[in-house]
Amino acid sequence: MQLEELKQKLDHLNEVHLQRVIALVTSLELEERAATVESLPLWQRVSPMDIARRLRERAASYQGPKHAELPDAAFDRAEIYD
Repeated sequence: MQLEELKQKLDHLNEVHLQRVIALVTSLELEERAATVESLPLWQRVSPMDIARRLRERAASYQGPKHAELPDAAFDRAEIYD
């Protein structure tokens, strides 16, 4: 079907059929947009709030090795330069 033929057929459709065509075109556009969004890197797909939430969740679940605390002398300015 050529473009002109399609345009003529659209001109002759009733309101219900036109609404169905609009719904179909809208659905196709949404699918295309979703496919485009999925191909973007994560940092471009999610909001900064989402990134912060995910980072907090990941930090809270971290089970890595526990490090020894620094002695108080490590924070003494005089000790830094010795």
